[in-house]
Amino acid sequence: MDRIRVLVCEPNKTAYPGQLENSHTAYGKLVGGEYTAELMDKNTVIVYNKAMTENGDKPNRIVGHLTICGTFFLASVSDDDMYKSMSNEQMEYYYNELGKAMRTTAQDCKTNTVYKSIGKDIAYINNLNFYIEESGTDFRRIAASYKTEDKTEAKELLKAMHSIFKETYGTESVDDIAASGDGIVHLPAVLKSEKTGDIQLGLVLVNTDCEGECLCTTHITSRGIAVPYDLDLDKQSIKEMRSIEPYGYWYTPTYEGDTYMRLHMPDDVREIIDYATGNNEQTQGMEMQGM
Repeated sequence: MDRIRVLVCEPNKTAYPGQLENSHTAYGKLVGGEYTAELMDKNTVIVYNKAMTENGDKPNRIVGHLTICGTFFLASVSDDDMYKSMSNEQMEYYYNELGKAMRTTAQDCKTNTVYKSIGKDIAYINNLNFYIEESGTDFRRIAASYKTEDKTEAKELLKAMHSIFKETYGTESVDDIAASGDGIVHLPAVLKSEKTGDIQLGLVLVNTDCEGECLCTTHITSRGIAVPYDLDLDKQSIKEMRSIEPYGYWYTPTYEGDTYMRLHMPDDVREIIDYATGNNEQTQGMEMQGM
């Protein structure tokens, strides 16, 4: 029987690469019983014990919406219901994401198992991260293009962000995503300063359970992806984030259920989003105070 290379995550232990017999029996034996699988990105699957997770037995790590319980592993997807060995790039990426053991509580299990799945939002972020790495995205060029008339590099990146969103979710409609139970969703967006008129690209995190309430905005700066609550942010990223406050944002997917949005969209923002989506009726968004 062939063996595959996987990343194994046990409760209270550092993750490690392992060799696993490539059979359904071996999958179940490793995770301690009947298993379920979800996509972590378009090429990577996470396999865990669903019953242990729903029962809160032996909490392991929080992954997306879930506190996964018991041992789980990651592998590469294949064209059938068997899996393949992880690449070095996959192994490194997910070791950085999930390598360290986490402290989890009974309350974590109770809260996070309400969703019953990891959710596709984490797959979207992982797919986007892999794209950025594989394409060699130059964030300094992206930021420089914000100041140009045609904003070519920014348009191309937003187009990729929107395409990856559609590929991950299988839809451009946030209403469809909300109906499927994914409550928290990152949406690719254009941010525009109300004071200076400067723009940035970003990801708007909305809560579809609260009709599109904005939870956080991720900014794409010359130093890369910057999140306001990151305590390790460098001074340049902080400066660029604050430079457009207060700002409005407009995202590329459609979302009729968003009661927070305002329909007015500046012409320069519309040009960028129309390029990314290829659909003049696609654009939606809202104005807000910078976070």
